[in-house]
Amino acid sequence: MSEVVGKRIQGLHKRGTLLLTEQPFAYILAGKLHDKRCAYCFASSELRKCSGCSYAHYCDRDCQKKGWYFHKEECANIKRLEPQVIPDAVRMLARLIIKLQKGGAHERSFYTHSKFRVFKDLMSHYNEIKNDIKKMEHFMCLHEALQAYLGADNLPNSAELLGIYGRMVINSFSIFDDSGHTIGTGLYLAASVVDHSCNPNAVTVFDGTTLYIRTLEDMENINWPNIYISYIDNLDLPSKRQKELERVYYFLCQCQKCKDVEELKAMTSVICQNKGCDGILSLEPMNMLQTCTKCNNGLSDEKLKEIEEVISFTEEQLESMKDVAYLDICRMCLRKQQGLLYYTNIYNVKVLQTAMDSCILMKNWEGALEYGTMAKEVWRKYSGNYNPYYGIAVLKLGKIAQYINRLEDSQKFLKEAADILLVTHGEKHPLVKNELLELLKYNEAYMNA
Repeated sequence: MSEVVGKRIQGLHKRGTLLLTEQPFAYILAGKLHDKRCAYCFASSELRKCSGCSYAHYCDRDCQKKGWYFHKEECANIKRLEPQVIPDAVRMLARLIIKLQKGGAHERSFYTHSKFRVFKDLMSHYNEIKNDIKKMEHFMCLHEALQAYLGADNLPNSAELLGIYGRMVINSFSIFDDSGHTIGTGLYLAASVVDHSCNPNAVTVFDGTTLYIRTLEDMENINWPNIYISYIDNLDLPSKRQKELERVYYFLCQCQKCKDVEELKAMTSVICQNKGCDGILSLEPMNMLQTCTKCNNGLSDEKLKEIEEVISFTEEQLESMKDVAYLDICRMCLRKQQGLLYYTNIYNVKVLQTAMDSCILMKNWEGALEYGTMAKEVWRKYSGNYNPYYGIAVLKLGKIAQYINRLEDSQKFLKEAADILLVTHGEKHPLVKNELLELLKYNEAYMNA
């Protein structure tokens, strides 16, 4: 089910205009959160577990009743296979099979008042996946697990199942909570019409399982082929973004941001090693001879090797901290980068981000403010002026500053967050209405007292 922008498709639409509201065709709560959030609405309130499988949890009888559409087919199978944990991809694929067997193939989701998409309209990249060794290995593992989970007699034939799998991996959205953490996966038929750009003019955000798409710039007319969202985190080198998009979605991104040479130079900038010079050099583009912006000297082979080793070490540590951030490792990376990487270097920004997250986990509020403040200028430059995840990060800084009674700093952060989140989320979103605006009111009341 979806709701589209009002009757006026023509005419000026201001930045922050809501284009689409959509409920998922099928979705799952992340398995690691099965006892922490409602399996139906994803709320994290007081929960009651399903008496049948003891795995799924719900807010109340109403959510349990609404969730029964899918859970009816899962409950006994989860119970039968315990203590084995069913992988998220298996549960998601199983739900798509269940939905299609119940007539879901005919379900329409509108992205204009007259145009809609059904499941078969989604791209499956069938041929590309058949020729992708890693994807086919993944598919075969899921196929085997599905036979144990749903039973071989309840599965479509292999060719049809591969088509369903392809549509799932190409078109699924990660569902995020108000803190920017992934809490589930959903397939949204109408939203899947939107193409990718690393420099998007629209954004997807979530409230529970409901997806919203809003504009990030003023638009004269709403024309869906010209609407773009970012499929991935755009805070990375163009080569890495392109590699990830090609690996997952089978296309090579050639957007303006991917071809921005000046941004690439900033992202790969290093400090000149010529004594007494405070200039910078860039490690890329690789086919150009890079020299210092001030003294015109290059890097020695020895220094270049040292910088490459620091970057490689940083990459390895960031990869190891994808799930849990460790402050001591972040500090080690920053020490190694000192005197080598310029403050605009993408690896410096990423480590500062991770250090901020680590400090928040440790309730080291002063440290979180320090690292977040050091990162934010360049973070915003690379993410864009209206990136929701940057906005959420600045909101966190505002909350922390308020908590330690630095109200002027808090107000500055919160106003910056408001400028972003009022566009990306809208004033009625719970994150804005119940949190951001209330924090601003608190500061104003105490600062004016």
